[in-house]
Amino acid sequence: MTSNKLHRRGCCFRLARLALRKTAIAQLQAFALNTQFNTQVAMSAIIDILTHALAKKDQKERSRK
Repeated sequence: MTSNKLHRRGCCFRLARLALRKTAIAQLQAFALNTQFNTQVAMSAIIDILTHALAKKDQKERSRK
């Protein structure tokens, strides 16, 4: 990804903001080892993992304020 942004459903998420938890990293690594999925399914799953991790991070930041 050249723009350092993840586009999905009209939203932009800066990947630099995403401090992935160990569980999200483990999910991505396990997914990368599984080669049974086609590209579209793979991208959808990766986007879901990153979106979930970002939502958890945003929720944590909001609860601190």
